Amino acid sequence: MASLVTLPEIPFLSEAPKMDVSVVTRLRTMSTFKLILFNNSKVFLMLTLGILTCGILSVMSSFLMGGVVGLIVKIALGHGGTVPLVLAALIPHGVFELTAFMSIAAIGIYFPLRVYGHIEGRPIDWMKEAKTYSLFGLGAYVVIFFAALIETFVTPTIAAHFIPGLT
Repeated sequence: MASLVTLPEIPFLSEAPKMDVSVVTRLRTMSTFKLILFNNSKVFLMLTLGILTCGILSVMSSFLMGGVVGLIVKIALGHGGTVPLVLAALIPHGVFELTAFMSIAAIGIYFPLRVYGHIEGRPIDWMKEAKTYSLFGLGAYVVIFFAALIETFVTPTIAAHFIPGLT
């Protein structure tokens, strides 16, 4: 389905950017880390708020994330990127990042189901539920933090090995 979508021509992407080692060095900074962590925190919060929308926001955000990743891959491959380069740019941090995001999205869907079960008469220890969800959320956010570190300081170095003529 995604291959049926045609992308508009974007003038600043009409030719591949000139790459050298300084690109990798410029990416590995604390300001890049802060930007990535801030953006990931916004997504994390949106997925967490899925609890308040009976999981709808969690599901929509999950599909949106998949679409954005797919679009970026399509653009990268369409502008001369190779499959190994795209995988090297996504996998090192993406495994952790997506696992944490999908875990929080799952809670956004699971919690409303628990509430519905309570409405039907199933007993729920709300303090235990709150503690479990809080610990789970904290753990997932710690994973997001480490994923941002990997995305900033490890992923560019790995991806650079797959850019012809860069290393």
